[in-house]
Amino acid sequence: MSEDFKPKERTEATISGGRAVFEIDEAHLLVALSLYPDESGQPFFDEEIDQQLAALRVVRGIDSEQIQEAISLAGSAGEPVERVIVARGEPSVRGRDAYLEYPVLDHLPKTDVDPEDPIQLCETRIVNIRSDETIAVFHPPEEGTGGINVRGETIPVQPSVDATPKPGRQVRWENDGIVSDIDGRLVMDEKSIHVNDTVEFEGDLTIAFGDVDFVAKIIVKQNIESGLKIRTGGDIEVHGSVIGSDIHCEGNLIVGNGIVGSEETIIEVRNDLEALFVENANLRVWGSCRIKDSFVTSSLLCSDSLDMSEGRGHFVSGTASTRNGITVQSIGILIGTKAKLSVGRDNLAKTRMEEVEEELERLENQLNEIKEVDSKAGPMTKLYQKLTPGKRDEIELLLEQIPRLEQIISERRDEHGSLKGRIAPAYDAIVTVHKQVCPDAIIEFPLGFHRVSEELLGVVFKYDDQTSKVEQVAAA
Repeated sequence: MSEDFKPKERTEATISGGRAVFEIDEAHLLVALSLYPDESGQPFFDEEIDQQLAALRVVRGIDSEQIQEAISLAGSAGEPVERVIVARGEPSVRGRDAYLEYPVLDHLPKTDVDPEDPIQLCETRIVNIRSDETIAVFHPPEEGTGGINVRGETIPVQPSVDATPKPGRQVRWENDGIVSDIDGRLVMDEKSIHVNDTVEFEGDLTIAFGDVDFVAKIIVKQNIESGLKIRTGGDIEVHGSVIGSDIHCEGNLIVGNGIVGSEETIIEVRNDLEALFVENANLRVWGSCRIKDSFVTSSLLCSDSLDMSEGRGHFVSGTASTRNGITVQSIGILIGTKAKLSVGRDNLAKTRMEEVEEELERLENQLNEIKEVDSKAGPMTKLYQKLTPGKRDEIELLLEQIPRLEQIISERRDEHGSLKGRIAPAYDAIVTVHKQVCPDAIIEFPLGFHRVSEELLGVVFKYDDQTSKVEQVAAA
């Protein structure tokens, strides 16, 4: 027999033709018949077997054909026939428990070390969720059906259950889906699903954790160590220092200690930047920049203003370019100043506009090349009909890029228009130094520049369009 039959009851009877053995499993779902012919040569009779089954209270699922086949085999061969299933009950059919389908995880790029369990996956990785994005789709429980055994007794079915996590913080039910209320990180446990608008790192953020790409706020309780790429759609708050890592921050970047960069690292902040000191860093700040202690051997492009009026406020060396002015306590050092401060132009917007123009040219050339392929060998041409299926697939894949390229080109053109409006000079921008300016510091305006020839104390630099010269007056 093919079934994994495990008898629990065994009954033996002497009938015409020999012995009949009946075995029933523990669940009373299967009855097996064994026939052992005697020396009389008489046949077995199905009526007697039916009587024995009735005596055993087997009333359902009796297979008369199997009984006849067992009798035939025993009679023709004169050999025992063992464990032929002659009655079958109907087992209960287990229903389906409720479950959640996670489309947001299905679309997540996978790595070799990702756990299969969604809860563990969200613990080991930052899973970004956008506001109004569907996190999970709920599939309700489906009830099963009860069974009946060979003795006509009902077999109950185990009830289906709903043990799925339920909406928690910042999420909601929407039809049959769990939807996020905010941009943030997906967090799950056995009972609930949450979206947090902040990711917190209790210690140093190191290369051991890997690069971070998050849609909302990041808090690092100690330092961001070197070798990382950090990107966030919100603010970044670092209680320690940022050391040699690339950062792109759509919000504000607040660094409790300092920023120490390298020639390769770039820190770009779409809103405001605040730090105690900056050393050997490349900064691109679209809002205002506030540095309390020192600025050393660094580069700053800033769309608004640089404020170093608090604390020591020492602009030691490097270059800073802002549109709306610079205020510092002091500039340079007496043994040789290498400091250049430019105001009145948004060189960050200008730099970005040049990047966008280069990208637009590349994208438009790419789009034109694809459209040329379409005109010469696209689906509407005679040449297309002569191509091999493989070549046709290549062309169709190429043509599928057209809508995406057109969308990106449209977005870049809008950005270019916005940037163009920001590069108009601000002729009234000034540079204010509350304390000392050392010789050789360069102060630059849209229409002129001035190299400081001697030590100055408490001075304001501004451009006088009447004299076409950089003027200096005592600071208030």
